[in-house]
Amino acid sequence: MSLPILFSRKEWIFDADEEPNEILHKVEEFIRRTEKDEYEQIFADRSAVEFVYSSNQMEKTLPAGASKHETFACLESMFQTGECIEPLPPWNADGGKDRDEMRAQMVQHCKALRLVSAWSRDPLHRLSAERVCDLHRILMQNSTDEKGSPLPVGQIRKCGAFTAGHIYPEASMAGLDQAIENYYVSLERKDHFLISATVLFYEVIQAHPFQDGNGRLCRLLLNYALERAGFPWAVPLTSGHSKARKHYILAIRNAQNRDSGIPQNRLLIDLVCLVLKSCYYKIINYEANRARMRF
Repeated sequence: MSLPILFSRKEWIFDADEEPNEILHKVEEFIRRTEKDEYEQIFADRSAVEFVYSSNQMEKTLPAGASKHETFACLESMFQTGECIEPLPPWNADGGKDRDEMRAQMVQHCKALRLVSAWSRDPLHRLSAERVCDLHRILMQNSTDEKGSPLPVGQIRKCGAFTAGHIYPEASMAGLDQAIENYYVSLERKDHFLISATVLFYEVIQAHPFQDGNGRLCRLLLNYALERAGFPWAVPLTSGHSKARKHYILAIRNAQNRDSGIPQNRLLIDLVCLVLKSCYYKIINYEANRARMRF
């Protein structure tokens, strides 16, 4: 039996004048549309760069004063040509202090997003723990800890992990495989695509398989699931508010009460609605930009 979509009425997710059912209908209708135009690819490239910027901004890994405009200047040509100047310097996974480190982490994130997009377009592709490790290796290549020591990229962590007061379980390849399998169970159950995408995001972030980069990795996997479901652009996971990072963490923590006996779709309610709202904002942004460009 598939899990139904439930709506959170928390004010930081839906504004007072927003009707969740109407937002859901707009997102579903957009995915089902058949007419497309040339602006969609232009918007796709810009969305990819915005995603990379927003994901690193969410992690607070950008140097002080770094702007979205700098990110566009740094990465837009790479999305258009696939080219990247090498070599790139080591970069601190907890936040670079200069523009060279910023560019290095952005380029790696860009490469990882391109890989995820290619995976999502392959109808025969199936995620596995090994492939997620490969994705993490690309995402975090040449990254270091705060002491400058290279991080074990693409390798399951051997140390403990805790964030925002939550202690994560011991990591293992089997645990990562189970997290991925839960996504495919959701698909086979024919859950709404927003629920399935959220399940993949949440299950892998709850497994917390790597020493660093788990949040960035899981937002990439969220976009993998959304693109396979038909959503055409990279989506930053955001409430759209000034406290978007706080709302993101709160939505995850609200889902972590697994021993409460609460059904899964109720535990994930805030995260699912956050994904829905993020898709909705992306569509609204596309329509506004398309109108200005007069396509």
